[in-house]
Amino acid sequence: MKIIRISFLLLILFSAFFFIGKDKGLQNEEEKNIFERKAAPSDYWEARWAYPSDEAQADNYILSTKLAEQALAKQKLTKSGLSSNWRMEGPTNIGGRANCLLVDKQDTNTIYAGMATGGIFKTTDGGQNWFPIADNFAYLSISQIIQDPLYPDTIYAATGDRNFGSWGRIGDGVKVSYDAGATWQSSGLNGVGIVSRLIIDSTNRILWAAVLGNPRISSSQRGVYRSNDMGVTWTRVHNVNNSAGAIDLALDPFNPQRLYVSYFNRRRTSTFNSSYGNDGRIWQTNDGGASWNMLTNGLPNYSVSRIGLAVSQQTPGKLYATIVDSSYNHEGLYLSLDSGASWTKQPTVNLPRTYTGGFGWYFGQVRVNPINDNEVWLLGVDMFTSSNSGVTFSQSVPRWNTYEVHADKHDLVFYGPNKVLLATDGGLYKGNGQINNNPSNWRDIDLIPNNQFYRIAINPHRNEVYAGGVQDNGTNTGSYRQIANWQRIFGGDGFQFIYDPVDSNVFYCETQFGNLYAFDTVNNVFNYNFDNGVSTDRNWDMPFIMSRFNRNKLYCLSDQIHLTTNGPQGGFNPVHTGILNRGLSSLSNSYGSALCESKMDSTLLYAGTGDGKVWRVNALTGAKTDISSGLPNRYVTALSTSSANSNMVIATHSGYLDFQNTPHIHLSTNQGANWSSIEGDLPPFALNDVEILENSGDSVIFVASDVGVYVTFNQGTNWYRVGNNMPMIPVSDIEIDYPANRLVAGTFARSMQSFDLDSLIDPIITGSRELYVKNQLRIYPNPANEYVKIYSENLDVSRIIIRSMNGKVVREVLGNARSRKVDLSGLNSGIYLLELNIDGMVKVEKLIIE
Repeated sequence: MKIIRISFLLLILFSAFFFIGKDKGLQNEEEKNIFERKAAPSDYWEARWAYPSDEAQADNYILSTKLAEQALAKQKLTKSGLSSNWRMEGPTNIGGRANCLLVDKQDTNTIYAGMATGGIFKTTDGGQNWFPIADNFAYLSISQIIQDPLYPDTIYAATGDRNFGSWGRIGDGVKVSYDAGATWQSSGLNGVGIVSRLIIDSTNRILWAAVLGNPRISSSQRGVYRSNDMGVTWTRVHNVNNSAGAIDLALDPFNPQRLYVSYFNRRRTSTFNSSYGNDGRIWQTNDGGASWNMLTNGLPNYSVSRIGLAVSQQTPGKLYATIVDSSYNHEGLYLSLDSGASWTKQPTVNLPRTYTGGFGWYFGQVRVNPINDNEVWLLGVDMFTSSNSGVTFSQSVPRWNTYEVHADKHDLVFYGPNKVLLATDGGLYKGNGQINNNPSNWRDIDLIPNNQFYRIAINPHRNEVYAGGVQDNGTNTGSYRQIANWQRIFGGDGFQFIYDPVDSNVFYCETQFGNLYAFDTVNNVFNYNFDNGVSTDRNWDMPFIMSRFNRNKLYCLSDQIHLTTNGPQGGFNPVHTGILNRGLSSLSNSYGSALCESKMDSTLLYAGTGDGKVWRVNALTGAKTDISSGLPNRYVTALSTSSANSNMVIATHSGYLDFQNTPHIHLSTNQGANWSSIEGDLPPFALNDVEILENSGDSVIFVASDVGVYVTFNQGTNWYRVGNNMPMIPVSDIEIDYPANRLVAGTFARSMQSFDLDSLIDPIITGSRELYVKNQLRIYPNPANEYVKIYSENLDVSRIIIRSMNGKVVREVLGNARSRKVDLSGLNSGIYLLELNIDGMVKVEKLIIE
């Protein structure tokens, strides 16, 4: 076994530069992995949503979102006890995926930033402080934000993520604000898929849109759209076919009747991906969209990938096009000096064709300085700039793996002489416009909580301190107390982090595709061969857990469950023979997807796979039983067991298919021999995680979904959305911090948040809102001392439960009666929950005992 002994300072240095590879040095291995893994997150989410089909149904997701909105509106009318706010835990300083930028033309301290999944943030002080302004959007993926030159308070936003294109982030058309982002309304193109670019012709008052569409399906709605009334109505004026979408759009500033559009063959399902084709071409109109012609003279006549456009603001007829080839590297930079009639491929000396990292479909961006059209910027994993129209290039940011400026550049805007703003996968930066790679040229300006968490963990050694793995930004730890000072523990794409519950110096990290690492900071151990023995068939997000009975026992699930009993020394062995997934697909996302240990029996494990299998496994003997019967054939997302009933287990699933309204959560009380849906009135969206509140009689269950967090107080009959201030965002993982009595959520859009479970003392009404009025329900005295009386004029009260604030049942009274006196003797002074079952409805009220 290969274990490196290093100083803790050196360990931090390793973390800063991501991770050491299994067999190679740090830099080479990380470069290899970042280039190979870029498409994996999109594949991962698509596989969850689509299985057993190749394609998920976008309309199913849209319907689920609308049902969630309706349920939330009804819940707000009941004034439920879950209307308190989530607390942002952070981080704000790590930086997340930003797609686009807008600098206010009247006040350059006012900046708008559009996120890949986190909505729109705004600053009015140059980036010192940011606040969200689009939380009411059903889709929080943003491709572009523009400002009306004549009416600067009018802001348009193109929704959808033009870079990844997962259909769950396909967008909801164009949004417009007439008060600088304070309020928003729809401006059309709903349902067309990703709107990749917007342009305003201020002379003729025309709004133009490039529509990439839904890359998951063959779509007749792709192409170029024109609105002659600034977004009230739209007309499609050009398209190529149903598989090529409009990815970039440019307006000639000297002739607003002339536009250029580039098309992109983009098709991606859970089993198929193509991002190049013969339709990757540039088209031009000279009459405002009435007619179009393909530009060919000097341009490639073969299959290419993404094309980016940039038009000079100084010289009539001058424009640039950057083209990605079919291997997703740089094909060339082309210059036209005659409005596209002819093109010249520029020499691009010193520009590595791999600056896009082998995933150029993710970039395809070129920018030209508005006051110096010889200055051209190309955005990729790194960024390069030419001062002579593309003849020679030099790197204009520090190399990506120094993380002085984060990798993966998506937008660059100029807002004054030698002033630029840059959007990356790791946040926003201000630059001084200097064309060299000196780190001092750039300054991080985002304190925005828009990280995408996969997995989270609660620190058992420090109160209300949390950790988690983040897309593109490693594993990080911190708390709300220092929300802008979270620390990066490890690099790569971060997943499960595990604390040793006894020794605070020992911890474990996971990166993409189930690479596991162990640390012991006192003994200066960094074990990068910790996962020796684990089969290589691993999910993008491989389940990895520690036994609650023995901290030196850790399990992981590839296509088999593996166990180490050696703590940080590692070395794994299979728990059982044979694989657990169906073995019908070579896709990594069909492997193990969920794993849990019984909270009451150290020999009992449950495992789920991405291809719909759920198993009960004896950790001691290796005996395994398929318990999938009675469950939907969907991607298994989570498994959780009871702390009071050794036979109880809950399984959750993902999936949006064919309007089948398949339940996504099931419960078994006999270790999976039989299952029952407990979806109740929960809208039919995909679920990502589940937690059973301990000491709640297994009645209180939380689920993380694609649109927030929900809770039931009656084991699934009725569900409520948790919190008043969380937008409709995906939540990947939830954990309960019992010492702090908080529910912690790792979101895939807005970093990590937590909810105070003490807020459950507020009334939660299930059933009729008019229960009090029609039934004349009275609870008195309250505050109480020796007893409390419950009186119901018209309906019997069948069950009365008093719970402590951690959910433990401390008093229960059964039997139908309309009047009841409940003895409170023996209960300490404090705040309790009084739960009443009345005619099939549940009323929970705060009870104070003095």
